[in-house]
Amino acid sequence: MPGAYESEFRVTNLDWDPKLQDKESQEFKQLTAEVESRLGELYPGAQVKVVDFRRGSVVVKFRVVYPEGEGPAPSKEEVERMLRDRLEKEGKFGEFDVDADSVHAGCEKTLQVTYISRIILCFFHLNSRSRHVRGDRL
Repeated sequence: MPGAYESEFRVTNLDWDPKLQDKESQEFKQLTAEVESRLGELYPGAQVKVVDFRRGSVVVKFRVVYPEGEGPAPSKEEVERMLRDRLEKEGKFGEFDVDADSVHAGCEKTLQVTYISRIILCFFHLNSRSRHVRGDRL
């Protein structure tokens, strides 16, 4: 069954730069590429996408999507544990110092994920009716 998780963690060895709020800025694109590369290694078989950055040192909000047909998706607790285990084992996440207590996965969407082009539509069921939750480009 597919799964999609909105997740986040806080990088403590980066200073906040307001340019990280601009998805067209070089700073946003560069940090996104670095984080997505590391996340791709951590979550093999999943599609990962940085959604945005927030102030607080730098808080990284990202999405992890396990597509249908790849076997059962891990639970949100397992998604969190994978990152925490990496931090415990290596002390860092690549070149990033990450506050292990800030690792959070939520917004579990495991009932139905529909792919249209490269747009993901996540649905959940309420009394036999489908309700649109979010559509995002990968």
